[in-house]
Amino acid sequence: DRTGRARIRDAALHLFGERGFRSSTVRDIAQRADVSPALVVHHFGSKQGLREAVDDHLLDEIRAGNIAAMTGSMTWSRDDYEQLLEEHGPTIAYLGRALSEDSDVGRRFYDRLHADTVEAMCAGVAAGVLEPTDDEPARAAAVLNADLGNMLLLPHLRRVLGEADDAGAMLRLAEPVLDVYTDGIFTDDRFRAAFRSESDHVARVADPDPPYPPSPHDHAPGATA
Repeated sequence: DRTGRARIRDAALHLFGERGFRSSTVRDIAQRADVSPALVVHHFGSKQGLREAVDDHLLDEIRAGNIAAMTGSMTWSRDDYEQLLEEHGPTIAYLGRALSEDSDVGRRFYDRLHADTVEAMCAGVAAGVLEPTDDEPARAAAVLNADLGNMLLLPHLRRVLGEADDAGAMLRLAEPVLDVYTDGIFTDDRFRAAFRSESDHVARVADPDPPYPPSPHDHAPGATA
């Protein structure tokens, strides 16, 4: 997709990631895309219209990739992942800025990312790739927050891991993250059991005499009222 419109959109994504939305001018974007400022306005109407187009395109790409991964139709090798990180460095930078720079944009981004993550994970359960859960919105939020946290904290990750660039830092994280999602890190379920036990205790305190389900003997033949 190397039409003038696509070149403008990609140039805007790069500049918004590098400088931020407010510091990127239509003239700068046109120069990066090797088009006239008039063509930017012709295609998108305004810088805000261009930003909305960038956001929609980026979110659609993320959704498509998540659905493909969760349904098992795309499984990335280490080489694939490395190439993806190198190609999408500007995307990672822009996501970080979009989620922290402007509250309205950040809310819109997060809401869409969360909804798409829920959809992708439900598709993963249906495809047999993911284990089912009783609270998919909460699980999707936990996974999404972990992924976004990695992007937002990239400068710190680079420093503590001794990596020279974002792609190197993200690549270092990939295997530990996959280990956690695939095998877990606890040797047993004591922490989960303790948490659930405390939750049960709180429920009993809130309702010290909860109704109990009927015994199967209550409706056995010959049982009396």
